[in-house]
Amino acid sequence: LARQLTLLESKLFADIKPDQLLVVGQKKSDSLTAASTLSNQITGWVADSILGEQDLKKRTMLLKYFIKVADVSIVVRMADRY
Repeated sequence: LARQLTLLESKLFADIKPDQLLVVGQKKSDSLTAASTLSNQITGWVADSILGEQDLKKRTMLLKYFIKVADVSIVVRMADRY
């Protein structure tokens, strides 16, 4: 899961040009909007998954799982850079 999410995000973030991040008061670029939208969707999905679980033990397990996925995602991103 971590690798797949990293691949999805990295493709979108690679399309963002540095000068697109500096534009103030103008319409966002399509690539910046796409990356932001995906990030928000993933965040919402994780939050809904955790908070939607009624059983406290299962909720705790989900939280631990998503923390591990985030850790692996960071490692994968760093490895892909070098």
